Amino acid sequence: LGFDVTYFEREDSGLPVAISAAGGSGYTGLSVNSKMTSSDGIEVMIKGTPIQTEDLRWDLSFNFATVSKTVDFIYDGIDRNILNSWLSWSSLDLQEIVGEEWGTFVGRTRKQDAQGNWIYQAGGNHDYENNQILGNVMPDVTGGITSNLQYKNWDLAIGIDFQDGGLYHSVTDMFSMYSGMHEFTAGTNDKGNPKRDAVSAGGGVHVVGVTEGGEPVDLYTAASSHFYTNYFGNHPNWLYDASYVKLRTLRIGYDFPKSMLENTNFSDINISVIGNNLLLLYSNIPEGGLDPSEIEGSGSLASSYRSQEGGQLPPARTIGLNLSLKF
Repeated sequence: LGFDVTYFEREDSGLPVAISAAGGSGYTGLSVNSKMTSSDGIEVMIKGTPIQTEDLRWDLSFNFATVSKTVDFIYDGIDRNILNSWLSWSSLDLQEIVGEEWGTFVGRTRKQDAQGNWIYQAGGNHDYENNQILGNVMPDVTGGITSNLQYKNWDLAIGIDFQDGGLYHSVTDMFSMYSGMHEFTAGTNDKGNPKRDAVSAGGGVHVVGVTEGGEPVDLYTAASSHFYTNYFGNHPNWLYDASYVKLRTLRIGYDFPKSMLENTNFSDINISVIGNNLLLLYSNIPEGGLDPSEIEGSGSLASSYRSQEGGQLPPARTIGLNLSLKF
């Protein structure tokens, strides 16, 4: 049995940060080495061999890590900096803010009164509060499990990884909702009539709440305008939990017995079937359909911060055959 624990504390200074420059300087911005951050976390690894006999051996390892990173200083007179300029849907930003954990989502939320009623404009559109802290991109825990099982000439290897916590923004679900492609935009309203029918024919979406001044709002709005105006840029709706558990790899192999190789030029022959990115075992995404372990790291709607799912295609599962020959 093996057990390894590492606790760390780290302070970084002189980190690069982009700042705006005065127009009279002839430059639009500058890159300066002024940012300071502090981090701490723990890394744990446990490994062992639960079963070992003459024909059977099972090796198992488990690891997990946590990290917390706080922004201590950016630049004189600057207490926040936008990290991801692509998160621009109705002013949603990924920011670093002095005194906050690095990677904070800042955007707008629907207004509510003291009694918890939603506040609407007179026409039935949501009212919003801007520049609200909505959560963080950083996971609470990441880790993995590796299992290697050998029985006589056969071997089975399994790799599982996981993440707990952290948020990301889903463009796919936001676009499908506001464009009327999401299943939630179909169906019947509380009258039992199709939402997509005209309001005059008993359709529409029932909106109940109050105005900013406390006047009651109780009306039906056309589905096309309701989902377009009230769900595009409704930031908390599309910030999803990035937690997941995934079967990342699986390998089944067979070593040819030495007796079969006596009259050959080979000392060892192994044949194996290998699968990668095989199965999403768990995620906490409403209605499913997205894979938080495959958030884009680059592209026009994504970034290296892995904060946005920008129209995710179905992830590829690969299965291959491997033949190893040793002379």
